[in-house]
Amino acid sequence: MPAAILYDAKEVARADHLVIFVPGVLSSIQIFDAAKPHLPKNTASAYYRFPGLDGVPLAPALQVDLAAREIALLADTYPNHELTLVGYSGGAAIVLEASQLLGSPRAANLALISPTPPFGGGLETRLRTTRDVLAVSVRLGTLDISKIWPEYWKVLAFGWDNYRSGARAEEVERLLERERSNIVIPRREIAKAHTQSLQRWELSSNFDARRLRIGVFYGAKDPVFSEKQTEALIQQLGGAERTQRYPDQGHIPIITEPRLFEDIFDFVR
Repeated sequence: MPAAILYDAKEVARADHLVIFVPGVLSSIQIFDAAKPHLPKNTASAYYRFPGLDGVPLAPALQVDLAAREIALLADTYPNHELTLVGYSGGAAIVLEASQLLGSPRAANLALISPTPPFGGGLETRLRTTRDVLAVSVRLGTLDISKIWPEYWKVLAFGWDNYRSGARAEEVERLLERERSNIVIPRREIAKAHTQSLQRWELSSNFDARRLRIGVFYGAKDPVFSEKQTEALIQQLGGAERTQRYPDQGHIPIITEPRLFEDIFDFVR
């Protein structure tokens, strides 16, 4: 069985900065391709892969604590490297947990993109996403998830208001055609493998941010995690050194916001 983390050990050994990227639910590591031109000099990258994607078997299912332990183990193999952990959506929970398992003393930069709140957003997120997916289903007149999900992706891109008004219709259609082959349909087994552990995750009351530089990057129109939920998470973390709010972006600024990785690595520097 292939290891969940993909990296080139020789490349990492030669570098002096290690960036570990962690995608989210139903996300391939390809979502981080746009980061490559913005990486600092002498930086090596590693990628955590979710079950059922990028050559990793669907079983065993994601376990947040085990994923965090694997990431911390890799990071601690290179104790003299500068360390940056980048987590998108559910991957942010894994990054936060990994930061607490690093060998001491170990500083790290954390970049959290559209970060999941505790319990995957709980009932609030489940009700909101169910409502939005059903609304798309009614609009299309189908229950076929393979047709519903690409259309719902438009809601994820720029939020429900922009979707309903058609304000960015041409832009989102271009993005959808570009990304269509990378969209993962949430069939029951893969959705279950990706989400069950995240729905049980909560931030430890003993979370220690003293060695961490935390940046949070999110869309103000995120239909999955509301601004209120994101602000509450930031408060739980004890604040963030940088909070970057993108006013007209949704849940996937990692795809829709051209400045995202430039902003992240400006923060890291």
